[in-house]
Amino acid sequence: MPDRASPLDPTSLPDFERENPLHFRVMEALSAAGLDPAPGEDGDIQVRMNDQRFYVRCADDSVPPMLTVFAHWLLGENLPGDELLHLRAANAVTDALNFVKVVLRADHLAASVDLAIGTDMDLRGLLTGSLDAVSGAVHTWHATVLELESHNR
Repeated sequence: MPDRASPLDPTSLPDFERENPLHFRVMEALSAAGLDPAPGEDGDIQVRMNDQRFYVRCADDSVPPMLTVFAHWLLGENLPGDELLHLRAANAVTDALNFVKVVLRADHLAASVDLAIGTDMDLRGLLTGSLDAVSGAVHTWHATVLELESHNR
């Protein structure tokens, strides 16, 4: 009978650096930025910044490799305006910011940035900038909702 590595044996763990190089690079870059990344059960990397939870999805198998930095929020009941006004605000933010997508699905708001990644790119700066862009887009969306609502009065 061949020897089998115990599940607790570190040599039995996947080699993320070799099998998922982009995932490994993202984890290192987020750690270097002072964030505390954690792999999620679904393969996305979770990170908290400014008391908000963000995610990074790595597509190592695409050419070029791709990253999606995203977050989503449950909309509060006291948010002014109706669904159409919220959709108009999402469209306005997506149009104005160009590389950040803001979408509304039922009572959830999601914002994301898609990035094609080269081997020599500074992932630390790219990731922190993308996290800031997603967060900023949500703040801009909320301000746009309030502005559109004030015009409807």
